[in-house]
Amino acid sequence: MKALIPIDNFNIEKPFILGGINFIPASEYQNVMLKQKNMAIPKLVITDKLSAYEYTDESLRDLGSILTGIQIEDVWSMTVAVIELNWSDTGYYSNNKREDEKMLMDACNVVDRVLDVVRVSFSRMDNPLMNPGIPGLLRTGYSGMIIINPDTENEYRIVGSRLYGLTMVSGIGLDLNNDNIDSLVEDEFISVLECDDGNYVSLLSKLALKRLSEAMYIPLIDSKFIYLMTTIETLASQQYLPFKKVKPRIIPLLVNTKEQYHSMSEELRIFSEDIRTEIVHNGKSLTDIQNNEYKKILLKLQSIIARLALALYKSNCSTEEELDNYRQQKMENMGII
Repeated sequence: MKALIPIDNFNIEKPFILGGINFIPASEYQNVMLKQKNMAIPKLVITDKLSAYEYTDESLRDLGSILTGIQIEDVWSMTVAVIELNWSDTGYYSNNKREDEKMLMDACNVVDRVLDVVRVSFSRMDNPLMNPGIPGLLRTGYSGMIIINPDTENEYRIVGSRLYGLTMVSGIGLDLNNDNIDSLVEDEFISVLECDDGNYVSLLSKLALKRLSEAMYIPLIDSKFIYLMTTIETLASQQYLPFKKVKPRIIPLLVNTKEQYHSMSEELRIFSEDIRTEIVHNGKSLTDIQNNEYKKILLKLQSIIARLALALYKSNCSTEEELDNYRQQKMENMGII
């Protein structure tokens, strides 16, 4: 069953396929033959001079669609992600509202993971105004998508709910020209996205992209900084470690010389001991501590985590033990141990 998921604040000059999803520019997909499924009307029940509406699963489902405020014209005005849903075709006819919400959330999450590559490649941690919208999130505050009748393909129904009401994205959004798109579909991060072996290290590299992408939507600078620092810790170990033990698990994956190792070690020490401690324990703000340098710090952390995602993938390790051995060997080669 095909679904059309609108993405606001994301403008592209030409169609492209990424992670098996077809992204189509605003107004290019429009199909004048599509017509909306007839709405189910709730039944009016009159008892002892009292009247009430009795809603069936179908009418409740259609009511949920109405509340989104989605008009088909609104969808055509945005970039659209066209995907095949991992859902039975019978869902077009027989889903209840809860199943619709699950289908919508699953579909939006699939598109969102592909957009991780777009954000990591083109968005900036220091400028949230350039973030693309969250897949399916509409200007009404509701989330929604269009699903196409699997039998006739000229009828659609709207599936909608309030999934992301607190994450509206404003600003100029993200514009990708033809050259950007050409470079995107050949990006190194595509390998991370498309790796489906499901082993520990490849899942860790995907997690790096996901958390980096999520951090771009955190509105408060201090919370964004803390989340990025926590991400580095998350990628270092499945168990909690003090940050001084995190560094030797992360840095060897990113550097090739002893000098580079010690330089990055000192940089991360400052981020953890001098900056995060002041924010978490002394109530200061990143902007107070670093004044005009805070944007550089956010961009540096973005670079470290993005490089880490690639380094994990390129290590060709599958298990935590293999990764430990790989890390140990690199440290020996650099003369660290």
